Order: sequence, then C-alpha cells, then structure tokens
Amino acid sequence: MLKSGWLLTCVVLGTSIWMTFGKTCVKVPGHVCTCKLENGTLISLDAISGSKSPVFADVEEVNHTSADGRQYLYYYDPCRSFALPQANGVCTGVSVCQKDVASNAYYNLGELGDTKFGWDETRDLFYISYRGCDGQDCRRTNVSLRCDWSRGDPMLEVFRQNGGTPLEYNMTLTSRCACPAGCAEERHPTRLSGGAVFLIVLVAGAGFYLLVGVAYRRIVVGATGWEALPNRRFWASLPGLVRDGVTFCITCRRADTTYDQI
Repeated sequence: MLKSGWLLTCVVLGTSIWMTFGKTCVKVPGHVCTCKLENGTLISLDAISGSKSPVFADVEEVNHTSADGRQYLYYYDPCRSFALPQANGVCTGVSVCQKDVASNAYYNLGELGDTKFGWDETRDLFYISYRGCDGQDCRRTNVSLRCDWSRGDPMLEVFRQNGGTPLEYNMTLTSRCACPAGCAEERHPTRLSGGAVFLIVLVAGAGFYLLVGVAYRRIVVGATGWEALPNRRFWASLPGLVRDGVTFCITCRRADTTYDQI
C-alpha cells in the first residue's frame, strides 16, 4: 500500500508539472506574435499577416447580431498594424478594430504594443491578447489559437463581447500556423549579426584584393612566386611593425630617462 501511495503521488506530481510547463508559451523578444514552448518549438502567426490592409476584414460575429441587437464588423491582423481611412483616425496603428454598422462608429480593440500569450483553461487553447485604448476607454481582445494542420487558409470566428471593465472580445483563429512549428520555420530564418556581416565583407574584400593584385603582377609586371603578391614587402614587415608598436605602448611609460649633470 505504501509503494502504491508513493507511486500515485509521483504520478500526480508529474502530471501537475507537465500541465504547468506544457501549457506555457513565452513571447519571443522582438516578435510581437511569436511565442516559444517549453520544448523550444515556436508558435508563430507571422505567415498569415498582411502587408498594409488587415488580413481579416468585415468579419461578422458568429451570431451576426449582438445581445443588444446591434451588428458589428471586425478587422484583424495578427502581427502588423493597419489603418482604416474611413475610421477617422480611430483605427490607425491598430491590430484589431470594430465597426458599429448602425452608427458607422469605429473602436480600437487592440494594438501590437501590448500583446501577451496565455493558456485558456476552459477551451484548452493558447491565446494571444491585444489591448487598445481611445482616451480613457480601453478594450481587450483575446484570440484563441486553434491548431489545424489541414487548414492552409486561416479562419477567424468572432464571438460576442463580454461585459465588464475593460470590455473584452473573444475570437478564435484556426490555422496550421497556430500549431507548434506550424509556420515558424517559414518566417524566422537565422539572421546574421552585424559582426558576422563585417567578417564576411572583410574576407570577401581581402580575397578580391589578393586575386586582382596577383593577376595584375603576374600578367602586367611578370612577377612569379612570392613576388606576385601585391605589396609583398609591406605584408612581410607587418608582423614586425605590430610587434614594435605593442612593445612601444607597453614600455614607453616605463623607460628610464637619465640626464647628464650640468
């Protein structure tokens, strides 16, 4: 019985640890809509973002009409800001926007500057949230990420807003890009650092210098062997010059100076 009790405790503890770490996705620095799972794989929505106009436009709510009898349309781009000229500046530099069809009024539902990732316990889905404010009026949009490997074209479902302060809006984005490593490799190539670019340019420049110099001295001057190297004497003396410079810098302040008595 004692062994069984310890075994059950270990199973429960292991399950708790898995539940805690297996449902954590940390936002990748420098990427507003990419997060990293505990095993190192990425969930990235970059591949389904538009250029200037939002990917999803004029999207109706699932039931088309909200609880107060009004109809709304939604505009959404997961990873890029957009502007709706017809919104009179309300939806400029936003990622989520809402339009009241009856009054033709627009509302900022979220911007890229405050995106967060989390886990929705009730739906067993990761979500990304956006927050937008128009003066003192703030709203938050939570977009649940439903993984579907068979869906190349993403689908957005918009649900009714939740009351409270701030107002919250719930959406579901279904796509293979919502799957771990579903689209991450497509839009996250390894980028060279500034130092790597400098080294590449330096090596390429040195190779070009040697190639052109050797060709010139062999063809025009008629030099052979080591004499074909451009500026051979300078390069041969360079190590000695460097050594003398280092020696001078080290000993110049320590040199003993003596003067003759007058």
